[in-house]
Amino acid sequence: DERPNPNTRRPRRQRGSDRRQRTPKRQELLIDRDSYGDDPSGNKFWMDLPMFKDFLRKEAQFRLKILGPDWKESVMDESRWRYDLYKTWLQAIDEGRRWT
Repeated sequence: DERPNPNTRRPRRQRGSDRRQRTPKRQELLIDRDSYGDDPSGNKFWMDLPMFKDFLRKEAQFRLKILGPDWKESVMDESRWRYDLYKTWLQAIDEGRRWT
């Protein structure tokens, strides 16, 4: 019988170029907002509003390149909605911090 024995271990692979490289572990994105001087609460995790607005603008431009100009009003409405929602979220975090 020429089938391999399932009870034997395979030889270990040598390190080399044929081996898949491991991707680095996912790291949380922490933004040092103190360097910009616009975060009095000391929150370093969440983007401030000007940075978030810039992010939304760039994302909307990218989406419109894909969708085309017919979608401009819908994309802009969604961006405004997301901005208002994020602003409310930051206010809720700030208010919750005052109570702890």
